[in-house]
Amino acid sequence: HEADFRASRKLARAGLVQEGRMRTTVRYRGHVRAYVTRTAWRSPLGDEIVVRYMPELESGRRIRWDHRVVESAQAVRRDVAGLVHDFACALREKSGALARAKRTGRATAEDRKQRADLRALLRAVEGVGGGVEREAA
Repeated sequence: HEADFRASRKLARAGLVQEGRMRTTVRYRGHVRAYVTRTAWRSPLGDEIVVRYMPELESGRRIRWDHRVVESAQAVRRDVAGLVHDFACALREKSGALARAKRTGRATAEDRKQRADLRALLRAVEGVGGGVEREAA
């Protein structure tokens, strides 16, 4: 079993499976016993790889990884706080560009509305992010 656990952990580090624990109960002759067992299931990334590379997986052929696939997989595996931070930074950048357009007199009514919408969205994202670092816009 330990070899299976090592393999599962390796796949989890690669983002192909997710690991967890599952509580199960067994009834036998009037007695109930509870066990906690390790379990693993394919992650969304693992599911996508199975769909895209089924012929290679079934035949045992090597899969040649494109660098874009690897970079995409790394982005998918980012933690939620990092993704929220990046999204908030992108919102601040766009809002800052609209503010600069306003200062130079090039902002349209649509730009002002879009900036107000972006600022409202940013407040919501920062609330979800639980204290995402504030950067200068």
